Amino acid sequence: MNPRLRRLSADAVMLREAFGSHPSIRVTPSQDDPPTAYSVGYSVPGVTLAPGSSQPQITNDHRATVRLVSGYPREKPYCISDTIVFHPNFGARAGDEICIADFWSSGQTLVDIIVKIGEMIQYKSFNVRSPLNAVAARWVDENPSVVPVGDVELWTHTVGGPKSDPIGPAPTLPQPAPSRVESPPPTPQGSTLDLTDLS
Repeated sequence: MNPRLRRLSADAVMLREAFGSHPSIRVTPSQDDPPTAYSVGYSVPGVTLAPGSSQPQITNDHRATVRLVSGYPREKPYCISDTIVFHPNFGARAGDEICIADFWSSGQTLVDIIVKIGEMIQYKSFNVRSPLNAVAARWVDENPSVVPVGDVELWTHTVGGPKSDPIGPAPTLPQPAPSRVESPPPTPQGSTLDLTDLS
């Protein structure tokens, strides 16, 4: 067996052991043997955009795909968000890339990467200096007091820790400061912000 196949096989075993009974992360391997991609579901608080509007809101259901490119493990996995995550280091649409370059190294395991993405979703980790989503970067820069939006400890469960984390009620997320918004004043209700005008 060549080194790449050995690494892929070891990754599959490690992910099954780490996330087999994890309460907040669900990992499903691709059908090939050994797997070269994983679908990952996260039950953690994160920010998305309200359906039919551009208002940031909290949701607890997120999905991502981690693809192990032909150059892996020398090259970083290609990670995409299958759901909209309003975050500086996630692309703006479902199916866009998740930037893991700020923390990835060839010595990291897939467990490390999957947990780190979960921490990013909760805004425990973000980089506003080189964003994939400039609107989300501006929003978090203007509202630093709202992050992190979640406090679910993901590492504990990979080593046999407690099996549940209270997520608690979703906080109300603020609008960006009106002085920074280059759009018409809000409607009298002031309930939404058209983020397309900020891009």
